[in-house]
Amino acid sequence: MKNKKWYQKGENLFQVVLAILVPILTYFFTEVKLNFTNLSPENIKILLAMFNMVILIFLTISLSVYNYEINFRGSDDEEIENSKTKFMDIVLDSEIIKKRDADWYNFRVNLLTKQLCKNVIFYSLSLILVYACYLIDYNDKHQFHIPLKIAEDFFNLLSSLFIYVSFLVLYSWTVDENNKSNYLGSLYFHFVWIILLGYTIAYFIYFNRLTYEPSDFIANRFSLIAGIVNGFAMFLLFSRFIAMEFFAKYTTVIRVPIVIRWGILYLLPVYAVIQPLFGTFQIDAFGSHVKFTNIVFFICLIGKTFFAIVIFGFLKRKIIHLYLHVKLTQLNLVDRYEECFRV
Repeated sequence: MKNKKWYQKGENLFQVVLAILVPILTYFFTEVKLNFTNLSPENIKILLAMFNMVILIFLTISLSVYNYEINFRGSDDEEIENSKTKFMDIVLDSEIIKKRDADWYNFRVNLLTKQLCKNVIFYSLSLILVYACYLIDYNDKHQFHIPLKIAEDFFNLLSSLFIYVSFLVLYSWTVDENNKSNYLGSLYFHFVWIILLGYTIAYFIYFNRLTYEPSDFIANRFSLIAGIVNGFAMFLLFSRFIAMEFFAKYTTVIRVPIVIRWGILYLLPVYAVIQPLFGTFQIDAFGSHVKFTNIVFFICLIGKTFFAIVIFGFLKRKIIHLYLHVKLTQLNLVDRYEECFRV
């Protein structure tokens, strides 16, 4: 069956994104009457939030519409079979499990890559909803301020859990021996349910039973918890990107630009460090809390942009695929593997 065009694949997702964005933009231009010609700190804050959403939309659609599978090298069946044979010769020489064939390994890698893309897409969609809640609750004056704040915290935590699962995917812990998706088979995946349910129950109990403190104080504390979990999950995933960047040095046809290398080593960790501050913006110890918010939004914008570039580039150049092949076979022979695949 013929593959769909990229715009046909992304059509439903694009409709979902429009359904989120149009009411928000309508609200700002009709109710708030936001004037982008006046670049006050308040307007810059809204612009930065919107730019963050744009990057997330780009990341979501780019991972949804392209085919990121890796295939064995060859223009016909005979050449493809030769590539498979060459691949298995490498594997069998080191006495790795002999009952597996080349198709089993490659199918598993493509399945893991697909899982990674899906989890990053759900991460992006969750954060789009975070920014949507933040924008609707403009200036903390909305009549549904507390429900929107709770929703913002919940989706922020949810995004971190998708990032955490993306980290698990890169260890091949989410696929069983029969190459079937099996998230529940991983002991580490159960931490997702524990964190999500524990956070939700604690939020509900603490908010309704344990204190008479102002609701904003309580919400800010849980925002900080969600941000810390998000930052921790990012550190785990970004550590894999650092490993991939180092691993790519051993390839002969793939070159990672120096800017990308430095960004992976320094920019992405800074993004992870800043993430816990998201949602706890009412801090005046450093001056205006609006300017503090703008600094956080700006660093998050740069971090998201670079994250999108890295994961998009690593998937397109097949760095992630080759990395997964090395993890599966436990052989650091990437220079020989790349001879077997189209990269």
